[in-house]
Amino acid sequence: SRYATLVHALLDPSSGAVCVFERTGNTWPERARLPAGVNPGAFGPSVAYDGSVVLVGAPNEHHGSFDYSGAAYAYSRSGQNWALDAKLRPTTPHDWKQYGYAVAIEHGVAVVGTGGAHALEDAPGDAHIYVRSGATWSLDSVFSAPDAQPQDGFGGALAIEGRTLLVGRF
Repeated sequence: SRYATLVHALLDPSSGAVCVFERTGNTWPERARLPAGVNPGAFGPSVAYDGSVVLVGAPNEHHGSFDYSGAAYAYSRSGQNWALDAKLRPTTPHDWKQYGYAVAIEHGVAVVGTGGAHALEDAPGDAHIYVRSGATWSLDSVFSAPDAQPQDGFGGALAIEGRTLLVGRF
């Protein structure tokens, strides 16, 4: 294809956004800017793109009284317009979960990892799998490593292709 789209996360706490650039000839003009959530400094350290859907991790976002519990945002494109489809949150939020530390997406399947590697975190990392039907994202499953240990880093890196999911552990 002569055209490709590049998604770039800006980590500026005052403007937190994901910028969408689309190649036109030999240049990459900005086509859209996806706004951050409630805690913009935590928006965009992980980004995944699949055709018309962008998944953005916000691992340091606060949720109620939970610090750094995290979130992930799913945006979809229709023509040149982008809209927020869903804000995904951990099923069991707690301090330093860092949900959204890693994200991956392909063909209506989104994966959000926690990493579970922070020094204040006593739980193992995990991966949350969502399936999209229309504009609705539904949680399909959550899993940890079979030999899960606190601070094991499981879910800290993700990749998905077809029926294969790779989950990094550091």
